[in-house]
Amino acid sequence: MNKSLRFFILAFLVSSCSTLAPKTDPYILTIDENSAGEVDYEGAYNNFNFKATLMNSVVQQAYIDKRSELYLWDPAKKQMELNKLQESNGSKTNIFLSFYTPLRQDDNLSTKKSIWSIYLQTSQGRYEGTVTKNRDNRTELYIMFPYHQRYSTGYEVSFPVALSQVENEETTLLVAGPLGQKSIKFPARRY
Repeated sequence: MNKSLRFFILAFLVSSCSTLAPKTDPYILTIDENSAGEVDYEGAYNNFNFKATLMNSVVQQAYIDKRSELYLWDPAKKQMELNKLQESNGSKTNIFLSFYTPLRQDDNLSTKKSIWSIYLQTSQGRYEGTVTKNRDNRTELYIMFPYHQRYSTGYEVSFPVALSQVENEETTLLVAGPLGQKSIKFPARRY
């Protein structure tokens, strides 16, 4: 084997190994710490899968910081966007939900004829979610929520409970429908 071919193979191996390094981006770490997901199978058939991020105050700050970095916002614009995002925290809790099911007609979380129900369980009770389809650009969704997949649909789910009641305790998100029921837990916010 000649030297240039050996060098090429070695360079390829070294560069491919470096791409497998753990993610150290603080934004991605924050999203990962505040996200959870579940997959439901019936035999070898994937009924549905989802992953969700609780938009608590830590995630909201990281989210605005990341968007500010991407779009080069000035401090006034950044503060205005953060205020807009945090405005409803006194009465609502929001979750970003990436949802996938193989049958397109079953991916209808935001329609009136939805076959799905989404609940947030806290120590104060269980709250039904209001689901809207996320209209952000797909490229932006992939950057902001790195776990979001090409064939998944992005949704925003809001629950009629103050964020302060949710983020300081363990909370459970329940997704239920005729294809199955799954739940995930969000831990209490760490200070």
